[in-house]
Amino acid sequence: MNERRFVAGRIERWRELEGLVTRAQKLGLRRLPGADVRRLGALYRSAATDLAAARTLGCSDDTIRHVNRLCAGAHDLVYGSRRTSPLQTLLLGLTEEFPELLRRTIAWHLAATALCLLAGLAAYVVFREDPDLADRTLGAVFRQRAERAAAMPEDARRYLELRGAFAPFLSWGIIANNITVSLILFACGAATIALGALSLIVNGAMLGGGFAVFADAGVPGVLGTFVAAHGPLEMMAIWIAGGAGLRVGVSWLLPGRRSRIAAFQEAGREAITLLLGTTVMLVAAGLIEGFVSPSTAPAWIKIVIGAVSGGGFIAWIAVQRRDAAAADG
Repeated sequence: MNERRFVAGRIERWRELEGLVTRAQKLGLRRLPGADVRRLGALYRSAATDLAAARTLGCSDDTIRHVNRLCAGAHDLVYGSRRTSPLQTLLLGLTEEFPELLRRTIAWHLAATALCLLAGLAAYVVFREDPDLADRTLGAVFRQRAERAAAMPEDARRYLELRGAFAPFLSWGIIANNITVSLILFACGAATIALGALSLIVNGAMLGGGFAVFADAGVPGVLGTFVAAHGPLEMMAIWIAGGAGLRVGVSWLLPGRRSRIAAFQEAGREAITLLLGTTVMLVAAGLIEGFVSPSTAPAWIKIVIGAVSGGGFIAWIAVQRRDAAAADG
């Protein structure tokens, strides 16, 4: 798409945004009708996307400056007028910027998901064929837990036995570990895309290998039931962090018509918002993993919790997208 067509397809929205920004600056945002305030927010998000696209396409400095000026004016109104505390600023970023950015960069997160899942599937097949290789690669922990579960009565089999008093300690330990893992995945991808891809492959292989060990022991459902409640939300958060790292890493290699530093800075700034969002997701997943996953609750309850948490997150992103599209007219 050349610049003329790019601008022609967006100029009317930019003019509308400029008009709303001018009115809000004169009258104050609180004096605008609610519909106009919502429209301004939607147009601002659309213009922010246009700004990133214009930089990627290598549009002229005049076009980029014009859209950047619109975004700056709208940003001050949308966020500045509502910024009363750091906590409120954080909440606005998580509820508005995070879902929009996640949708816009979804291809990177899907790529991270594919790398992890394909590696997990390959590891499952390989380790099922060679259990000794699984033990040498994954260590003895998976095998010991699988054999212990297999030795239990069928109705008492669990991946992890935990007394209720220890649940809070386990939960916060899990949260800290998962956040660390997500940051490592991000850092590896940001450093080099090859290292980021390798890290995702290793994490997928460990998960697939664990299922292979439990399947070899004849108790695949024990591990499946354990991860059913927290797994969907936890894995999506890790894949989002991994995808953000891949995107930052590629910005060094393929900056488009921008300088490598400019491309890296833009991807890095946006990655901060994504990592904040994944941190919240991992806190929620860690609480579920500490209190629900090792519990004696029936398998169907854990499956429902996993479906509601993971499916609810996907539905929230989809609803946010539909609302933004409706506001864009």
